[in-house]
Amino acid sequence: MKTNDPRQLYLQQTVQALQNVLARGLVGEPLQAQAEVVVGPRAGAVLLYTGLGAGRVLRYFATDHAAAARQFIGWPFTGEPGVFMSGRAVRIEVPWPDNLADTEVRLDRVGGSPKGQGRWKAGIDERGRVITAGVSDHIPHWLISGTTGSGKTVSLRAAGYQFAQDADQNRIVLIDGKFGSGLGVLHGLPGMVGPVATDVPTARDALAWVNRQMQQRYEKLTNAGEQALSGLPRIVVLFDEFQELVSDPAVRELTRRMLAQGRAANIHVLMGTQHPTIDAFGDDGSLKRNLVGRIALKVTDAKASQVALGDSLPRADRLAGKGDAYVVAPGHVYRAQMVLVDQRELDPAPRCDPLLREWPESQPQDYGQEPTVRWSYTGAELAQGLIAALRGWGRRNLMQSLANAGLGRPGADRASRLLVLGREQFAALAAAGHVLSEA
Repeated sequence: MKTNDPRQLYLQQTVQALQNVLARGLVGEPLQAQAEVVVGPRAGAVLLYTGLGAGRVLRYFATDHAAAARQFIGWPFTGEPGVFMSGRAVRIEVPWPDNLADTEVRLDRVGGSPKGQGRWKAGIDERGRVITAGVSDHIPHWLISGTTGSGKTVSLRAAGYQFAQDADQNRIVLIDGKFGSGLGVLHGLPGMVGPVATDVPTARDALAWVNRQMQQRYEKLTNAGEQALSGLPRIVVLFDEFQELVSDPAVRELTRRMLAQGRAANIHVLMGTQHPTIDAFGDDGSLKRNLVGRIALKVTDAKASQVALGDSLPRADRLAGKGDAYVVAPGHVYRAQMVLVDQRELDPAPRCDPLLREWPESQPQDYGQEPTVRWSYTGAELAQGLIAALRGWGRRNLMQSLANAGLGRPGADRASRLLVLGREQFAALAAAGHVLSEA
């Protein structure tokens, strides 16, 4: 780092001030502090090494919203400083003002997409090193959390875009609880299995397809061992705003199975949420416990931060937003600026049709329900079937009419059955002397 970098100068001023007051006994007996500075893209940090005095230093600077620590920061800042233990050091980290922050890390800046082994370039850490994340036996699934404007969906897109650069090895399933506004821009990239699932029925069908693939792969493992999967591509599921869809019992159960059993079948999940709460995951923790990797962008409060990171410290609610994140892998926590992928990369990207035009309709046995519920319909759906019979519609028009009425878009099999039921009802009413007509 050049010595005329104002960030470096600010940090050195802060270190000198802290060392001086600690040497004069600010926290009790005088302490000689060794210090290290970190010039990160979004925050500056001072690491104070005070030996056995670390506990006193931590308590003094961390209490009362870091009121004491604020007095020694050498640059203008907003928000609350973070004060916590980092190894043997007391770490004080403070965000840079906008004019000093590095908020745009493009993919070409970090060397482009890494191909192979289920990896993607996630961002750069505070020492300028590229963070390459990945899905593997060690970290089978990731949770990516962040409130509106934090960069959570952008981070998911960046991962999906890079997986698509290695389409020979990856099959990508997109599920978006924001009606496709988040992940829809990835549709048509190489490696996509089917259309973006944007509501409960299509999410159920997409997850059921993944579940059937998983079952088939387990059968191959049982019959022929691990080598049976060597020629199969990994399946990567990007599931944004999952909390909007997992209230459906079938979606929750299929998601639980995928997280619990997917690793051995080379099936991996990146789940995104702007509301990392206990309620979103369920009281039993069955969804959360298998999300080993964590990327926590700015969240709303300390409780959300603890769910997002899996620990009370550091505090993701104190991050600066716009891609500022903590990346957590077993044994490591990195503060990072996440890679930005937007229309500059997406617009010129090659596009092709997905492998499936529609997701095969899920069957109740896919998620543990009795087959008798397979053809159950609501009164509103049956009314649409009658309208289709009256107007002489085919399946496609019926499916569109159901979607327009806010009843979801059913799979082809379910829509066909509803069309038959509508025609049967129409014929039975006509035979009984009841005539239906347009109002």
